Amino acid sequence: MLQGYFDDSGSDGSRPPFVLAGYILPAKRWEQFSDEWQAELEREPRIEYFKMREANGGNGQFSFSSEFRKYKVRALAALIDKHMLHGLDTWLRWEEFDEFNAGLVGPSKDQPYAPLFFGIIDNVVAYQMALKMFPRKIQLDFDEQGKAGRFAIQSYGAILEFCEQSEIQMDHASIIEGTPRMLNDKKYPGLQAADMLAWCIRFQLDEKDWINSEWGWLCKDLNKTLWPGCMRFGKETWDSYRTMLLDHFGSVTPKQS
Repeated sequence: MLQGYFDDSGSDGSRPPFVLAGYILPAKRWEQFSDEWQAELEREPRIEYFKMREANGGNGQFSFSSEFRKYKVRALAALIDKHMLHGLDTWLRWEEFDEFNAGLVGPSKDQPYAPLFFGIIDNVVAYQMALKMFPRKIQLDFDEQGKAGRFAIQSYGAILEFCEQSEIQMDHASIIEGTPRMLNDKKYPGLQAADMLAWCIRFQLDEKDWINSEWGWLCKDLNKTLWPGCMRFGKETWDSYRTMLLDHFGSVTPKQS
């Protein structure tokens, strides 16, 4: 059985991209990774949990010198490479979502996290098919998102119920083990590794000269862990979502020509 952990970056809308990304592995391999990640957290300079935003800003758990911050991040990133974590991501640009969102009505309106949530699930299916392991059961866990996370999970349940009633076969249903969960990232090393990946992807989309930046080396290293077949959101994706919502759920107004 596989296990996936996913976290987001850019949810405040202050930057152009909103990213959801993370890693998957066979569940048993997560155990050793988690033990070694925790051991590294406890090694000096000791931190209780990892947040890339704090590592970059030099605050929170990373209220120490730049030299030691880089040392700590490099040591943790080395564990991602050592355990060969497989990265998946998806992201949207806020201006494109805002155009899509303007035509929504009902509970689907103002819910940017939900498309990313479903985008990750789509990418998990595509990943399994590309690696010829489909259908292999997987438990998906996400960082806590409050109301946005609860809406995404409720929407997932509603879509499953709709497909069952309509006798529509969903690839998702054959691999997702139980209901996806929202967990506290301070307690799960897999979510902390996902945080590092999501931050780096968002950083690259934000910064034109990211490769020569303080964290350019980290972005290059983590890029190597990403599966290249991941779907990201663009005009065609938003058009297909609009059609699905209009045809099946009536929660979007027709696009005006």
